[in-house]
This record gives sequence, structure tokens and C-alpha cells, in this order.
Amino acid sequence: MAQILTNLITNAIKYTPSGGEINIASKIIDDRIRISITDHGIGIPKKDFDIIFDRLYRIGSSGVIKGLGFGLYICQKIIQQLGGTITVESEEGIGSTFSFELPYPNK
Repeated sequence: MAQILTNLITNAIKYTPSGGEINIASKIIDDRIRISITDHGIGIPKKDFDIIFDRLYRIGSSGVIKGLGFGLYICQKIIQQLGGTITVESEEGIGSTFSFELPYPNK
């Protein structure tokens, strides 16, 4: 779980302008927990939604923002191994929300 949060929060920081806001929220839904990280950064083009969790995916190719393109790929693999799912909602110029759900024993 720590690796997932580290990767998603690091991405939010990278893609949010200085002074921008990043929000983290959680919600328990029946037997699952949903955690969402929202940034107010550059957003992701809709044409890339099908490939953002691929290995080596990076937004744009300008090289302005550092990274190797493994973060989202690793997050998805860990979340799947834990029996969960990850989704993205994004709009260019507005920002992105990455949400993941994992099984949560509701006792």
C-alpha cells in the first residue's frame, strides 16, 4: 500500500504547478476501501486513457518532467495482486483523479 500511495502522490506533485492543490480522500464502500488522489495539474489526454497504465508511459515527450514511466504500471500490478482496481478521471488543463479500490474487511 505504501508503494501505491508514494507513486500516486509523487505523480500528483510532479504534474501540479507550484502552489497547486493536491487532495487525498478515502471512503469505505461495503467490503472495499476507495482511496483517491486528485491533482490540479496538466491533466491527461483522453486518447491516452487506454495506455496510461502501460510500462514506460509518460505524459507528453518533452522530457520536462522527470521520471521513467513505471509508476502507474507498478501501481496497477500491485493493486491487481491485492484484488483491487485502479481508475483515472482526467481533463487536460484541469487535472486528474486516480482512484483505487482494495478489499477491506468490514468488521
